[in-house]
Amino acid sequence: MTRLLLVLAAGLVLCGCGGAGQGELDRILQNDCVHGQLNLPRTLDDGSSCDNFSYSDCRGDPFPSASECINYCAFDICQPGPCAADSDCAWLGVDFDCQHYIVSNDDYGQWCDESKCPKGTPGCPCLPDGSCYEPDEWWHVSCSGENVCEGGDGCPYGCRAGSVCCGGALCSGNCVGTPCC
Repeated sequence: MTRLLLVLAAGLVLCGCGGAGQGELDRILQNDCVHGQLNLPRTLDDGSSCDNFSYSDCRGDPFPSASECINYCAFDICQPGPCAADSDCAWLGVDFDCQHYIVSNDDYGQWCDESKCPKGTPGCPCLPDGSCYEPDEWWHVSCSGENVCEGGDGCPYGCRAGSVCCGGALCSGNCVGTPCC
């Protein structure tokens, strides 16, 4: 009997260690109570746009929710699971990184979200291969030693109308009246 109690106690200690496992994610982001009350079919593939729904009679901490994702919905995107690094978000593209998913002050862990500073653009981190995007032929951007895209716009002052550097053949529409026209 004592041996059985020791084995059960050890099992409870082991279950209490570590981060959120699949059971914990299912409890808060694909909650059975919410699914039962709202009858949500789990048909949306990873990468699909989604919403999380809650039901007031379903209780938990943090407040449980559910979605129509086959896996989980975070940042309005169906995802296979949480991320640990930006590289885990590469399946969504270079404009996504690993961020904390916080709803009403409850932290649901780290998930992939659209970056506030897209990789490869001026003032933001460089692309994984160390390169940067140049918005047009007037820009000169390179990856700095601090892994940030630096450079500038070579379009003459006052000649940029939106995303176009005016002058030459580009002197119609919004370019009319700029110093280069």
